[in-house]
Amino acid sequence: MNVNILIVILVPIISMATLGNTFVTSSQFISAQNDQRFIAILTPKEVIPPVDSQATGIAKFTVTGDVIKYTVNASDIDGATTSHIHMGAPGTNGLDLATLFDNPAPSRNGKVIETGELTKEIGLFEYVSDLTTPMMDGDLYVDIHTMQNPDGELRGQITGVK
Repeated sequence: MNVNILIVILVPIISMATLGNTFVTSSQFISAQNDQRFIAILTPKEVIPPVDSQATGIAKFTVTGDVIKYTVNASDIDGATTSHIHMGAPGTNGLDLATLFDNPAPSRNGKVIETGELTKEIGLFEYVSDLTTPMMDGDLYVDIHTMQNPDGELRGQITGVK
C-alpha cells in the first residue's frame, strides 16, 4: 500500500477519534455543571417529638438527570436500622418516599456511612428528578431510625446547595 494513501486514510480517522474524545470530555463537563446538589443536616432536635441524643449527621444528594446519588453519614449513633426520605414540612411527620438504607442487623460502632443511588419511581413521583423541586422548597426531609429510637433519632430538611 502506498504511504500517501495510508496517510489520507489514517489522518481523518485519528482526527475523528481525537474529536470524539474531546466531545465526551466536554459532555461530561457540561453534565457536571448541570448537577443539582442538596444537603440535609441531621439533628435529634428536628425529630417529632425531639429525642435526647448526642448523634449528628448529614445527608448529601447529587441529582444528574434521573439519577440521585446520595451519602448518609452520622456519628455518635448506635443501632441505626433504617433511613428514609419523607415528604413533610419542618415540624410535621410525612409520607415515606424512599429508603436510603435498611440494616436488618445494625452495628453498634457509633457511625453510619451509607451511599447509594435512586433511579426509579419514588412514591408519588414518576421520575427521581421530579424530587428536585420539593427538595429545593424544603418539603422533604431525611431521618435515621435506631433500635433505641425506632420513630427516629436524627432528622433534617433537605435544602439546595449553591
